[in-house]
Amino acid sequence: MSCAGLFRCRISEALNLTRDHIDQERGALVIRTLKRRRLRFRMVPIPRRLIVMLAAMPQHDNGRIFSMHRSTAWRQVKQVMLAADISGPMATAKGLRHGYGICAAGKSVPPNLIQKWLGHASGVTTAIYLDAVGVEEREFAERMW
Repeated sequence: MSCAGLFRCRISEALNLTRDHIDQERGALVIRTLKRRRLRFRMVPIPRRLIVMLAAMPQHDNGRIFSMHRSTAWRQVKQVMLAADISGPMATAKGLRHGYGICAAGKSVPPNLIQKWLGHASGVTTAIYLDAVGVEEREFAERMW
């Protein structure tokens, strides 16, 4: 299972991306964190193929890569989830983001990197992703046996 993708950011953060936010040399996006009172940016590594794809997209008059409104993006995520037969709270952009955090925690990514990549101000928020449940909890228990 791969944790790759643009799901490290919120819909509004993705919709604000411009070509200036693509750091091709480092293979990362520079994302303006929107849920903080002060202006904050975070550098998030993404797969090289995603860097190439984003850099090739046309830039719109406002300088942004994506021209759609937030509600349109939200509807498109819902349509894709419906087509994938995913329902419930995980069938949202927030669900994708949460899934990314869970996947990263499951792959033993250090909590400080998960916090940085998701743009959490507090480690307490990131700790939600570190609560192992179900299959993951059993795997940890089997390591102990």
